[in-house]
Amino acid sequence: MTQLSSSIQNQSLAVATWYDRVWPFARLLWLNEDNLAVHLGYWDENTRSHAESLINMNQAMAERVGMFQGARVLDAGCGFGGTSLWLAKEYGARVVGVNISSDQVARANHYAKKRGLDDFVSFENVNLLNTGLPDGSFDIFWAQESLLHILDKQLFLAEAYRLLKPGGKLVVQDSYLFNRTYSQKEERHLQAISSGGLIPRLPRPDEFITWARTVGFQDICIEDISHYAKRSCIRSYRQNMFFYPIGQVLRTLRIQSEQEYRSALGNFALYRTFQLGLWFLAICTARKSELAQG
Repeated sequence: MTQLSSSIQNQSLAVATWYDRVWPFARLLWLNEDNLAVHLGYWDENTRSHAESLINMNQAMAERVGMFQGARVLDAGCGFGGTSLWLAKEYGARVVGVNISSDQVARANHYAKKRGLDDFVSFENVNLLNTGLPDGSFDIFWAQESLLHILDKQLFLAEAYRLLKPGGKLVVQDSYLFNRTYSQKEERHLQAISSGGLIPRLPRPDEFITWARTVGFQDICIEDISHYAKRSCIRSYRQNMFFYPIGQVLRTLRIQSEQEYRSALGNFALYRTFQLGLWFLAICTARKSELAQG
């Protein structure tokens, strides 16, 4: 197994601590027990509700990666397990979800058993950069808004490549900077995203493509889907605006730690910078060669 650096381990711990405390807010404000989704939604012309948009994002990713019946899927950063359970129900997929948050893994396993899908889906509390799972185990490596938390994104892609079978496919839905130079003011806005330590600097698409090619991926495609996610981003931004004063109170009362408060500010800045047009949301797909070894 790969030995992770202390900086990566510290970053992972910060992310785990943050997400171990997300459930009450996510349950109240974002997900329901049908979708169990903490990702952004996908609003097309037929979408009628926020809950429907969350399922639509799953479908959009599944269509672009060519999901098929009975596929073996690794769900990297699986949250509360909603997407993994959806893949099992809709496609009969055999899914392993991995997550750094012990609380989310426990809840995901609870819902898998509750829905009678625990023969199809399992969840493990491991670092997605170093899963310890066997080489070539999966047809599809699925990552939904987990890449933005990763400090070493090439290591993330290398682990995805290792876990995929020859001919296996990668699908990533996440945030990217534009391939352009940013002004000093824009850079200050972007720096606010990473100030809490939860979200390192977002990658540019050309960087992602270079990293993916370096580890061996082919047929790399990045599709901007910001138009479809705009309503979700606005919803998230407004919620952050509303709860910002509450966070200040919790910080003053020492109910929320300084690290958690700064992480919340970073999350708030992420959606503020989306409104400013400083980054875009994309679905990326790539393929491991049929002839690849290991």
